[in-house]
Amino acid sequence: MILVSLLFNSRAFIRFSIGTDDLEPVGTYLLNVQNLQDIPNPEENFQSAGNNMSYRDFIHQRTNGSMQIISEWASSHSPTGLGLFLFSDNTWKTMYEHESVGYIAIGDDSLIYTQSENIYNSQLTQINSLPGLNLIPGIGGTLFLGIASDGSIQIYSSGSTTPIGPGGSFPGFENEENVRSMYGQWAEDPYVFDRHVIFNPILDYIILIPPENDRIIQRDFSLEQLLQKAGVDYLVVVSQPDIHIAAGTTWQYKIETLSNNNEIKFSLDFAPEGMNIQDDGTLTWAVPSDHSGGTEKVVVLVENGIGDSTYHNFELNIKPLP
Repeated sequence: MILVSLLFNSRAFIRFSIGTDDLEPVGTYLLNVQNLQDIPNPEENFQSAGNNMSYRDFIHQRTNGSMQIISEWASSHSPTGLGLFLFSDNTWKTMYEHESVGYIAIGDDSLIYTQSENIYNSQLTQINSLPGLNLIPGIGGTLFLGIASDGSIQIYSSGSTTPIGPGGSFPGFENEENVRSMYGQWAEDPYVFDRHVIFNPILDYIILIPPENDRIIQRDFSLEQLLQKAGVDYLVVVSQPDIHIAAGTTWQYKIETLSNNNEIKFSLDFAPEGMNIQDDGTLTWAVPSDHSGGTEKVVVLVENGIGDSTYHNFELNIKPLP
């Protein structure tokens, strides 16, 4: 029985169960929806991370905006862990680590933010940790929230450990019983914490649903006002590129920033051959028509006139010509 189908272009991610008892195992496969043929996993001795899941755990699937990465919180029984499904144009693979991380929320920056305070990249390498915080990625991939055990919220830029500034507090944390209910581990629990927070810095709001599940709280958010109020020098990248491109096309992307100093300089620290960057932060790359596909890493150093600097990192997914 098909229980979940997630479409991305011409692909569907299928999860199925042989029954509907709580602990019935599930399986997964990738389907080409145009010809209804399975898309094979190229890995030898492939074992789906879904083998660690049961029928009742379907609430714990998460994806980023492009649906290139899907996470799987295998929490119902041993082994618990961190599972990922990584999609490319014609293939897919899975990754799994035996780590107890709680919820696994994927940012539009392709980083994995967890309930257990850790940040991972798409290869399941831990790149940062913010002790004591529950991490919630923001839409667009430029910012994320760190929510402490007392309900206080801090705003962070993608993947970083230095807060930009406060974001208010989460209602209900003053009640200890409420706090315990916020971290449900099972699909049948009434409250799964990361699904009760929506952070949209693009449209300037944070939405919070308290443990009572009886109201929606929307708070206005302005990154520029937050930075100005902090009273410190700042330099933040606020844009994300279109990372899905085809061989034989010309890709272009202009980096947008917020800074209290307008003398912004951009330089390529790492990029595919032939990529260029202009003084205004516009990146251009004529993708070779014979590119074999896969990913290309890009790292841009951004600096302002008062000595602040930051790196803007992303990976481009290239679709080869037929």
